[in-house]
Amino acid sequence: MSTGVDMVLDDKQTQEFWLRRVIAFVIDVVIIYVPIEIISSYAWSLGYAHQAPWVIAGTLMVVYTSLFEAELGYTIGKRIMDLEVVSLDPRPYDIKRGLIRNITKIHFALLVIDMIGGLLQEGRSNQRYLDTVGNCEVVDTQMAEWRRSHGFSPPPIGSHQPPPVTVQPEAEAEPPAAPEPEVIAPEPPDEDALQEVPEEPLGDPEGQDIGIPPPPVPPEPLPPDEIIPGEEEEYEEMPPPDGDGK
Repeated sequence: MSTGVDMVLDDKQTQEFWLRRVIAFVIDVVIIYVPIEIISSYAWSLGYAHQAPWVIAGTLMVVYTSLFEAELGYTIGKRIMDLEVVSLDPRPYDIKRGLIRNITKIHFALLVIDMIGGLLQEGRSNQRYLDTVGNCEVVDTQMAEWRRSHGFSPPPIGSHQPPPVTVQPEAEAEPPAAPEPEVIAPEPPDEDALQEVPEEPLGDPEGQDIGIPPPPVPPEPLPPDEIIPGEEEEYEEMPPPDGDGK
C-alpha cells in the first residue's frame, strides 16, 4: 500500500489539496503575526526581541486554531480555502482534541515534523500525525457537510446543529413472507334456531302411530272355483261319445 508521500507525488488532486492547506496556514499565520509585530516592538525594549515573537505567536496560534476549529470547524484561513476539520468518530471535535491536534503549531519546525510523520503512514494522504492521534482529519467543506448529513461526523460544538443520525448498514432484503390465510370467524347461531323443537310422542306398538309406516298387506288369495271376470277360458265344446264309446 502506498504512503501519503507517494500520493502527494503522484496524485494531482492530493497536491492541490495540500496546497490549499498550506495557503490556509499562511493566512492564519499572517492574522496572528500582525498583532505579534505590534507586541514585539514593545518587547524589544525589554530585551526579549529574539524570544518574545516566537513564544507569543506560537502560543496564540495554538489557542486560536484550537478554539476556532472546536467551535466552528475551521479557522479563517481554512474558511477562505473551503476546508474544515471533522471528527472520525461520534464524539464531537472539542477543545481538548483541538489542543492535541494543534500543539505542534507552537513552532514551525515541530509542525513540519508532524506533517511528515502523518504522510509516512500507509493509506493516508490528508492527515498529520497528530490528526491520527486526535482521530480527525481535514476535508473539503462539501465533504464535511456530506459526512455530517449522513451521520458520519458530528457537527461542530458552536454550530447548534442537531446531532447526526447514525446510519446503519442496510440489511439484505428478505423475500416477502407468504400471506397468512384469513381466518373467518363462525357466525353466531340464530336465536330462533336455538329454540327447542317439540318432540312428537312415540306411539304404542298396539295401535298408535309411532311415525313409522306399516308394512304393506298382501292381497287375500282367491277361491279355487272363482274365476276372475275377463279371464274365462275359451274352449271348444266336445261332441258326446257314441254308444261304442268312440
